[in-house]
Amino acid sequence: MLTTPNGDAYADTGPGWSPDGTKILFSRWSFSDPGELFVIPAAGGTPTSLHVRADRAAWGPSRIAYVANFSRPASLWTALPGGGDRQKMAEGSGDAALGDPAWSGDGRLACAVGRAGAIVIVSAGAKLRLQLPFVEIASLGWSPDGTRFVVVGLTKDSAAYDVYTVRTDGTGLRRLTHDVEAYWASWR
Repeated sequence: MLTTPNGDAYADTGPGWSPDGTKILFSRWSFSDPGELFVIPAAGGTPTSLHVRADRAAWGPSRIAYVANFSRPASLWTALPGGGDRQKMAEGSGDAALGDPAWSGDGRLACAVGRAGAIVIVSAGAKLRLQLPFVEIASLGWSPDGTRFVVVGLTKDSAAYDVYTVRTDGTGLRRLTHDVEAYWASWR
C-alpha cells in the first residue's frame, strides 16, 4: 500500500501518474473537510499536500486539472504541479457535479457535466460544450490520437451504465457494451 490515511482522514482516491511516471497525484478525504490534493513519489515516501481542495484530479502535460464540486456551481481548474498558479477553466451549472477531468495527449482538457449528459472541452482558452444523449456521464477519457472519447454513460432508455465512444465533436456515437453496469473506462 502506497498511502494510508490517518487521523480523521478516511480515504485516498483518484490516483493519477505524473507524465514522467515518478509521482502520483491523489485526493485525500477526511470527515472534517472535502478532498485535498496530495502528491507522493511513485516509489513511496511521504505525501506532500498541494493545499488545493478538490475531489477529482488528473495530471496533464504541464499542469494538473482538478474539479471543485464542493462549491456551487462546481468548477474545473488547473494549477502547476506544485499547486500554484490556479486558473478557473470552466463552471458547471446549478447543482450539477463535474466528473473526472481528462487530458488529451496534445494538452486539451475535457470534463463531463455528470447529470447534464454533456462534456466541456477547453483548448487554447476556448470552451466547447457537447450535449450528448445521456442522462448521466460517469467516466470520460480520450483516445490516444485525440479524435474520440470513451464515455461511460446512462441513456434514458438504458437499464445500466454502458461504455460508448464518440468523436470529440459529438458525432459518431458507438455503444460498446450492453447493460453491463460499467463505472469507469480508459483508452489504452
